[in-house]
This record gives sequence, C-alpha cells and structure tokens, in this order.
Amino acid sequence: MADRYTYIPLVGLFISFVWGLYELSRTWRRQAIVLSAAGLAVVAFFSVVTRQQLAYWQNSETLFLHDLQVTDDNLVARANLAVYYRSQNRIDDAIKQFQAGAQLRPDYVEGRNDLANLLARQGRIDDAIHELQDVIHLKPEFPEAHCSLGRILADHGRGDEALAQFQEALRLKPNYGEAHYALGHLLYARGEPDAALAQLLEAEHDQFGDPAVYFEAGKLLSEKNQIDAAIAQFQTAVRINPTLADVRNELGKLIADKGRLDEAGFQFQEAIRSAPNNAEARNNLGNVLAIKGQSDAAAVQFQEAIRLKPDYADSYFNLGNLLANGGRTAEAIAQFQQAVRLNPNDAEAHYNLGNLFSKQNKTDEAIHELQEALRIRPNYPAAAAQLSRITQLKGTQPNN
Repeated sequence: MADRYTYIPLVGLFISFVWGLYELSRTWRRQAIVLSAAGLAVVAFFSVVTRQQLAYWQNSETLFLHDLQVTDDNLVARANLAVYYRSQNRIDDAIKQFQAGAQLRPDYVEGRNDLANLLARQGRIDDAIHELQDVIHLKPEFPEAHCSLGRILADHGRGDEALAQFQEALRLKPNYGEAHYALGHLLYARGEPDAALAQLLEAEHDQFGDPAVYFEAGKLLSEKNQIDAAIAQFQTAVRINPTLADVRNELGKLIADKGRLDEAGFQFQEAIRSAPNNAEARNNLGNVLAIKGQSDAAAVQFQEAIRLKPDYADSYFNLGNLLANGGRTAEAIAQFQQAVRLNPNDAEAHYNLGNLFSKQNKTDEAIHELQEALRIRPNYPAAAAQLSRITQLKGTQPNN
C-alpha cells in the first residue's frame, strides 16, 4: 500500500541498473536487438501487472478487500473498510467489518466504539449498550466510550445514567467538546436551561467546530431574551456552514424583530436557496415583504409555504391578513377559516374573522367568532369592544 513512496528513491537504482546492463552487453554481437526485445518484454509484462494492480486501486473497497485476500488478520484493512462502508451508508457491511476487527483484537476500543454507534443507528440498542459497557470494562479511562454510552442512554430516556456517563467522560477529558455538547442537550431536556447553556459555551471554548453547538446556544440565549448574544451565535454557525437553512431562519427572525428588514430578508432568502422546501423560511420572508409593502411578492411566499405544508396555520393567517388589508374580504375569510380549522385556539384569527363577517353584515357569524376569541383569551379588550358594538347594533335593528 505504501509502494508509491518508493517511486523517487528507486529512480537512481533504475538508472544504475540500465546503464550497468548496457555496459555488460557492449560486447554482445546483437546488443541493440537483444536489449530492445528485452525492453519490450519488460514493458509488456509490467503493463499486464499494472492493469491488474489498477483494478485493486479503483476505490477504498477494492483496495482493502485485496489486502484482506493477501494478508491474514489485517486489522488496519478491516478498520479502513468499515470506515469506507460507513461513509457510503452501507451500515450492515460496516458493522460486519467492525465486528471482525473486534474479534481480531478485542482491545481495539476505538473500532468497538464506532461499532456500538452503528448498532444504535440500526435500533439495536441493547447490543450497542452491551458493546460499550464491555469497552469501558476493558478501558475505563476511554472518554469516547463514556460519551457514546451517555448519548444512547439519553436518547432512550435513561437520563440519570446518561448524566453519569457524560460527567465521567468530562472528568477523563475536561476539554471534550462533544461531551459538553451532549451534556448540554441532556440538561436542557431535564429543564435546566442555564446549566445547558453553560455546557454549550464550554463546547465552544473547547474548539468543538460543529455549527450545531452555536445553533443550540443561540436558541437558548434567545429564550433567555439575550437577543444580541443569540444573533452572534447564529452568525458564527452560518460562518462555519453557510448552507444551514434552519440557522438562517432563526437568525432572520431575530434580526426582523429588531426592524432590520433587509438583513432579515437576506437571511430568509439564503435559507430558501439552501432549502427550497423550507415552508417556515418562506412564511417569514412573506412577513418581511408584507411589512415592506410588497404585497404581491409576500402573497407568493405565503402561498408557496401553504403548498409545501398544507397544515401550516400561520401561513393561512398571514395570507388572510394580507388579503384583508387589500380589501379582498371573501378571500381573506377563507384563509382565516383554514387557520382556525388547523388551530382552533388562535384567538386573533377568530377576532379577524369576526371583523370581516361584520363588514359583510353577517352579524351572527361575527358574534360567534368574537365570542370564540374571548373564550380562548378572556382578557382581549379589542374583541370585547367589538363584540359589544356588534351586539348593540343588532339590538337596535328592526325585528330584534
């Protein structure tokens, strides 16, 4: 496998060999013919050999399978073959190679850790846990195994056990960014956002260059209303990976709330460019366009969001607002009706429907919608005032 490293060193040897052969054959009667024939034979021979060797070097699979054919108990070949299969998402094949490697060397804990993670991906949780417990028994000071076991336990509701594993991983390797990140997730799920944020920030300090760390930290900071800090986290995430649509979407929402509509629109557009089927980004872009007075463009985005996600109540609501502001009452009513069908507890949608029905002189329908709005949100002064006004008007009408 390392024969390429001999190419340059062998140049001198080949030169010496060729000139030496020439000197030895100077007394031959037909030197030119003999050497030419011999040269052609050598070239033909190595052409055949090269063609055969090229077949082995087609890709990592053919190379390492050939290694296994010509060498016995080759752990390096099996490990590399397993990594290749994993990169190709051939999980069954990768597992077989990792298992074969573990049989060759049970103390090959790195490979067995990878094996356990693949078993967990296949849903073979008990097998994965048993594999990691065996690895930890063999090498208790191996932090990666503790972290992997913690992740699997956390994903399957065994939070206390997972916590112990993450803590042990960090005791063994305090600057272990992946363990800080995983522990942060666990603490957030346990209702400890401050402790979770501290772990995510530790992961950043440990140069754990995964944009997901900055994304999660940004979301936690946003929940704590530390908006500028959250924006900075999201911006770092998209610097690491500019194609992260979800991050750009969250960043755009925070920037829009600050009134920086052009910047927010750019983030939503970039999110859509990376993920054209991202309905939320299209809905948010529609909101920005509507605020900027670009109603037609906004309507296109809301309609596309609904096409992508037919049960997206927010887009029906936003499109309803847009149509109502444009005086298209009947069309707006249809959109708000869809919104309350999908989200019956949307008090504002019921309120808007009440106002629109009132414009159409559909008093009973208007009263019903306003009553629904107040049932959902008893402290809704605008709905209460509108209901009172419509009720009084109805009472002054003839035959009432």
